[in-house]
Amino acid sequence: LVPLSALSDEKFAELAAGTRIEEVNPGDKLFVEGDKDARAVYILAGKVAMMSGKSVVDTVVGGTEDARYPLAHHLPRQLTAVAKNAVSYVRIDTHLLDNLLNTGRQQQQDSYEVSEVLEEEDSDWMSQMLQSETFAHLPAENIQALFMRMEEVAVNTGDTILKQGDRADYFYMLRRGRCTVEVEQNNQSRVVAELNAGDTFGEEALIAETLRNASVTMLTDGVLMRLSKDDFDSLMKQPLINWVTFDEAKDIVNNGGVWLDVRAPNEYKQSCIAGSHNFPLSILRSNAERLKPTRKYVIYCDTGKRSSVAAFLLSQRGFDACVLAGGYTPEKIVEAETESPQEKKPDTTVVDINTRQVAVVTETAEKSAA
Repeated sequence: LVPLSALSDEKFAELAAGTRIEEVNPGDKLFVEGDKDARAVYILAGKVAMMSGKSVVDTVVGGTEDARYPLAHHLPRQLTAVAKNAVSYVRIDTHLLDNLLNTGRQQQQDSYEVSEVLEEEDSDWMSQMLQSETFAHLPAENIQALFMRMEEVAVNTGDTILKQGDRADYFYMLRRGRCTVEVEQNNQSRVVAELNAGDTFGEEALIAETLRNASVTMLTDGVLMRLSKDDFDSLMKQPLINWVTFDEAKDIVNNGGVWLDVRAPNEYKQSCIAGSHNFPLSILRSNAERLKPTRKYVIYCDTGKRSSVAAFLLSQRGFDACVLAGGYTPEKIVEAETESPQEKKPDTTVVDINTRQVAVVTETAEKSAA
């Protein structure tokens, strides 16, 4: 955001401490023609119509080049700003901003052009976050807290960010640069993905409370934004994972929802909830597009850990998903009818080219859940 990019990290933190993200509904006005409030208004997400009388003279969309600048900043306001859909925005006290910009003015002038270039490369990471499905479903106050608590880390080509087998302590967003994701099996490493600016990683081990299942290495110099495990749990994990009881889950399925079993195929063959579809967690990330976004998914595994990860991954991609609380066992859920492998329809084998892992997905899953 301009001219916020010219602020030092210390001054930006001071400004952010007194700023909160606000939300308005379609049709609401952010300000009206003639207003004299000394606040700069920046659109973070959503669409705003700039109106003169009853005529629309411009439209500003969060995350675009125009959104980097304050709306109709001349006072008194010459236009009225009307939300066209759900809009997230911030209002910044221009007097405070001026004071912060003028503090250490010479140093700011020396770095201003560099800051502008870096911000251009970053594509405004705050707006980038808000445009992603990962953050779109979080409450506004959580997003504001994320901006405050995420830590910026500069990294170099070849740096190892995550190492397979290590304890999980941070969630990451790649603000600038590129990195690879590698998995080691049988003393051989293979690249399973390449991440670019705006991608997030590190959430699976945090949610499942397991060790890292892959290594991440920088391909270029870059910048990461990282969030501690405690902050991740409170600000992202809890809001994005919806737990339901078995009775609640049955109601969802009876009203068009889908049981999604994310255990391994051999576990699924042994016993499962009748009518469920097997979609192992190991291939979910790379095959999520097989699922219909219009359906609601009730996800389960044996303990709730794998299903929690699956629900988070699907929420990142815009799916409506919930988790069966406590996990599934035939003994615990006596109401759940189980079906034997002989009663199931013929299996169709789906190969994940990226990981070379095989998932058994029933013919029904191909038609109903895919």
